Amino acid sequence: PRHPLIRMLREAAVHIDVAAAAARGLFFNRSQRLARDASMVVASALQREQRCERPLRVLDALSGTGARALRYALECNADVYGNDGHAEFAPFARAAAAANGATLHATWRRDARRVESFAEEGGFDVVDVDAFASALPFVDAALAAVRTGGVLALTFTDVPRWLADKSSRVSAERSYGCVLPLSRTVLPSTSLYELSTRAAVAAVARRVDGGHVAPDANGGSTYVRRRGIVPLAVLHNGFSVRLFVRVTPPPPLPPPLKFVAVCGSCCFAESLAHPLVELAKAAAPCIRCGQQRQLLGPVYAAPLFDQQFVASCMPIASSMMDAYADSDDDVRAFEHVLRVLRAAEGELGDVLLPTDLSHAAGKFGVSIPPRDVAAIALRSLGARTSHAAAVCGVSGSGSSVLKSDATPRQWWYFFEAWRARSDGSSEGPATPSPAAAAAAVADTAGAVGGRGGGGEYGERFEALV
Repeated sequence: PRHPLIRMLREAAVHIDVAAAAARGLFFNRSQRLARDASMVVASALQREQRCERPLRVLDALSGTGARALRYALECNADVYGNDGHAEFAPFARAAAAANGATLHATWRRDARRVESFAEEGGFDVVDVDAFASALPFVDAALAAVRTGGVLALTFTDVPRWLADKSSRVSAERSYGCVLPLSRTVLPSTSLYELSTRAAVAAVARRVDGGHVAPDANGGSTYVRRRGIVPLAVLHNGFSVRLFVRVTPPPPLPPPLKFVAVCGSCCFAESLAHPLVELAKAAAPCIRCGQQRQLLGPVYAAPLFDQQFVASCMPIASSMMDAYADSDDDVRAFEHVLRVLRAAEGELGDVLLPTDLSHAAGKFGVSIPPRDVAAIALRSLGARTSHAAAVCGVSGSGSSVLKSDATPRQWWYFFEAWRARSDGSSEGPATPSPAAAAAAVADTAGAVGGRGGGGEYGERFEALV
């Protein structure tokens, strides 16, 4: 029988009276449904990975109504500790738990920013911080609460707004310690999604690293790191970023960070180890138009998805979708999670930014080339390509997004070849065969290489083709 408290909303295994919650001043964010579903999948995969009989210990540091905490308890069979700064949280959460037949191990009212708030209980397998705006201020307290090998689940709702206006960009640059594009027109939205996500991950990695100089036993000094992170999965749904990272022992090396040099006119992007290390490369103008490039970053340069962990999440997400097949909302939400996981299986995780061929074609004034043709031509140069951009949930057909480690000059060769093919046909460019696509690019390589001072590239191009 339904409890009187349950009147308004069902989400997977949990019912929440959102009207009663709002009357008490508690916040329930419907738009974070995707993040909550992904959290259940990740926690369930972590439970299977541990191969132990004890339940997961989960800290929901910013519980709000307690909906996420209840889902951890019911769907992941976890020992859940709820916490929120609102005075009404504890009584409402306990009532909601009773209504749903769940148990919350504890309900606290503590400051989630203070390191000592959860350090005494410590050793949590999952620490969930569903922050409004940035999760960075909560990272130190979360790090003190999570065990080594455990998972931090962090939400950033400010990241998609970084480029909304100048004040937002300047504020983000100060908070996250990174340089951002001057406007949204510099890069297409898919590239901006991944750039901003990688910048946020870089900020978390630096915060967790917390490196400092300390005296050693020989009277000298040594560089000490706290702990490290390995990203497991990331979701960017257009208005928030959800990040899952595994906490590791202190790594021997600093976090893998890089910078990106971008030409706003040609949309060419090139990664740099560090501007001071590769000074000449960083200061070099765009090879096509000669304009000074914008230097962005630092961004996290390693893969954002752990392929082995993603593989373990796939069947769990599928089974959860089947378990709630009676609800269209539940099915759609888990389908989105599955779409991101499938995209992660095939993407080039070490390529920092995807290329939107429709955006690039507009910059060059040519028709949009088929993605397969672009991939064939770039691979003929020795570049790697993939059709997936998992941060944005892009994979498979029907998209113009391509990930490749091709250099700006290689991209230039391709688009000039595509222009030549387009100009030679009154009916517009037809989709060429792989051999024809490679030959067309090779025919153009010498001319482009000559104009750009890159004859060596032209020779290598022709040899590869």
